[in-house]
Amino acid sequence: MASGGSWAPTLDAPTLRGRVAQWRGDPKRRAEVLLLRAAPTWTGDQAIAVGSEAVRVVVGSSQLAVLDAYYEYPAEPIVVLTALDDQQLGSAVRLRAERHSVQSVDAWELVPGLFKVGNPNVDKSVRDLGAWLPQMLLTHQRAAGWPVATSGTLSGDHVIRATLADLLGLDGVDEVDLVALLDHLDEPQTNARLRDYRSDELVGILAGARKHLGGSVALALHAKERATTYSTLAVALVADLLWNAHAAAPEAARVRLEERFFGTKVAGADAKLLGEAARSVILRLEAAGDSRFEDVLRQAEAIFADLDWAEGAINSALLPAGLEARYTAFASAVDAAAESVGSEESAEAVDRALAEVRAHDLAARDVDELLGVEMAARLVRWLALPAVAAPGSFDRAAAAYWHGSAWADRARSVTWHGSIRPALARAYATLAERVTARRDAEDADAVAVLSGDTPTTVIPVEALLERVVAPLASAGVLLIVLDGMSAAVAAELADDARRLRWVEMLPEGQKQRLTALATLPSITRYSRSSLFAGRLTDGNQGSEKPAFKKQTGGPLFHKDDLRSPAGQRLPAEVEFAIADPAQKVVGVVLNTIDDALAKADPDATRWTLAQIANLPALLALAATAGRTVVLTSDHGHVIERGGEYRADGSGGARWRALGTPAAADEITLAGPRVLAPGGSAVLARAEGLRYTAKAAGYHGGASLAELTVPIVVLRPTGAATPNGWLDAPPQAPEWWYEGSPVAASVPAATAQLKKRVTKPKSAPANDVAMFDLPPVAEGTVAVATSLSGALLASELYAEQRDRLKRRSLDDATVALILDTAEQRGGRVPGEMLATALGVSAAVLEQTLAVLRRLLNVDGFDVVAIDTDGTTVLVDRQLLCEQFSLR
Repeated sequence: MASGGSWAPTLDAPTLRGRVAQWRGDPKRRAEVLLLRAAPTWTGDQAIAVGSEAVRVVVGSSQLAVLDAYYEYPAEPIVVLTALDDQQLGSAVRLRAERHSVQSVDAWELVPGLFKVGNPNVDKSVRDLGAWLPQMLLTHQRAAGWPVATSGTLSGDHVIRATLADLLGLDGVDEVDLVALLDHLDEPQTNARLRDYRSDELVGILAGARKHLGGSVALALHAKERATTYSTLAVALVADLLWNAHAAAPEAARVRLEERFFGTKVAGADAKLLGEAARSVILRLEAAGDSRFEDVLRQAEAIFADLDWAEGAINSALLPAGLEARYTAFASAVDAAAESVGSEESAEAVDRALAEVRAHDLAARDVDELLGVEMAARLVRWLALPAVAAPGSFDRAAAAYWHGSAWADRARSVTWHGSIRPALARAYATLAERVTARRDAEDADAVAVLSGDTPTTVIPVEALLERVVAPLASAGVLLIVLDGMSAAVAAELADDARRLRWVEMLPEGQKQRLTALATLPSITRYSRSSLFAGRLTDGNQGSEKPAFKKQTGGPLFHKDDLRSPAGQRLPAEVEFAIADPAQKVVGVVLNTIDDALAKADPDATRWTLAQIANLPALLALAATAGRTVVLTSDHGHVIERGGEYRADGSGGARWRALGTPAAADEITLAGPRVLAPGGSAVLARAEGLRYTAKAAGYHGGASLAELTVPIVVLRPTGAATPNGWLDAPPQAPEWWYEGSPVAASVPAATAQLKKRVTKPKSAPANDVAMFDLPPVAEGTVAVATSLSGALLASELYAEQRDRLKRRSLDDATVALILDTAEQRGGRVPGEMLATALGVSAAVLEQTLAVLRRLLNVDGFDVVAIDTDGTTVLVDRQLLCEQFSLR
């Protein structure tokens, strides 16, 4: 019997298992014995599991040894490892074997089958990956096998993607890209899989990734290998900041990053791609609230410190250090503005600093802090305005307050609440001093013309039912009196109502909200009772109900009337009254704000509709019933911010009986609207003065914040606008919006434009008339810049206007929009533009749609809406190009 034989390769377990699996899976298989040319040694299991069957492994050191195995395992599939050739084995052995011969084993021949490719020829791109590949594929293949190469041929690209998919735990090769790599490379499961790969395999994978997936993928793998104390994502994020965000980053910092984390000179294009992918992943982690987000940012900051370039983190628009630096810069700008009140340059510097804060990717995460800096910037803009001239009457002062300085009080309340950042806290404190001083001066000027007589140009609170509610009653009204609501709080609530798709209305011919005036003193027993009675009176809840019924024919519900049984938002009586179309007027009193003055912190409260007990449910019922809603109060309030306690129990928190003469921060009043005993009283003027124990806030005094009664009239979206009323333009003052007007880039040229007079078309009750814009000016319009003048004089514009015919806009409207945009550098907040045009937000939206049709020639966006969804953009250069303007 032949024995011995020439040299043969030693087969490892993965290769043998792969070859046996190939044999058992071959549909052309004809035998149960496979003779393989291999070193006749085997230390593994006596049988190899292939699918559901076991294949016996036999060491064929001689012909007799093989024949003995045939005899011993007659019913089992056998694989024989032998160094003998066909002649040495003899025909008796070969007769039962596959192909009747000894077959050689080439691991490469197994590779295509691992990916379900029938062609056994291995593509050059696969072989070029390296000799490490076959065994790696055989060793690490999953139970389901490697991802199928659906094209029918196996490429090096597919193999590398499949390998990375296995490393990252992804389902398929299509999921493998740079973003997925950075997203999964630091996961514990990936780290565990990496430990299962040999070093030569990892080197080969890296080289293959560079060749087939690009240098940026290779950089990520290099960083994974070398960044032992930092995550790969953190390294990639630093690359983004060094190559993308900081074009002027020092070369030394880049070199240090290359040496430490990449081990090679980095191509700028690869680093940029790696950085962009890192930013994409990190922002997605933030949006998902992933716990890795903050950890990666901290690591990135630590890497910058290790690179000896901490400024990189400070200058970042993503890392926390960058946001802190921007907050500090903003605080410095506010400090400078507070020291130079009235300086437009300082206000512009604050706006620029605000823009830098907003541009940071983390700014929106801290809603309260961002609101604080926004409000501080608004206060700086307000302080930059010229001081208001002394009013001719308190009526005018109250209206001016409701439309202007009440918004400053709203902003002051936010900044007074402060910041945990020392620099911002100090800046806010300085700003508060300046704002309080100006507001105190305004109150002093207003009180100087205050009397106890009936106001003539604003609505006395006792006439509010007659002059506001009664004209709306035919359509159904829900009057909601928020006891103690100041004008500042009303402005905040009105904004929230608009966000919830309530539409504010004003009487025809009115551009600003109606203003009412509280009684003197401005306390509930006088002011609220007078409101419900329709006349000046002293009363309480018991007298208010019949008085309101007499005036309106409707019911009035107080706090106790709104307590509902389990499972109901409101008592059935309230729901029925609001739903009843025969009940034209329904009144409700809500005490949440007034209650907060006793025990809450009004400065720390951001007032929304949801924070007012029962208000959301009432509004929902009113919307369902199609009722107009009138939000108003009986008086305002001032907030406890420190001041003087001057004990006097003769009156209330902010008023006293006559006795000692009025001091400089008080005023003595008498007259028909002074309802204190004897028809006279001394009222506190300065907001810091009180006569009773400390509380969170007070009312009863003579300040504008206490005496001004705000009025906000709303209709549900889709409900008809009552006769005599129109949808209101946005009500915020111009300084509420960031960005001061900038000088026009070309000299101004004034032209006179005749307005085209168009007869307004009637619109359906629930629709906004598309082009019924109020006149911008009577007769002619002065064009402030040469841009609009040149456009309106161009032939192409005339053609565009004529093409739209009656669907076009009048020249005055087009000129005003362009001029406003030109003055503000091509960016205008939509609400500000609506205010300038005197139209509602809905009409502005339709106006801009027509303007885009008019000016966006050939599909170019001369007029567009910014990504924030509200800012109107006008591209000056594109406008000039499209209309051949010089």
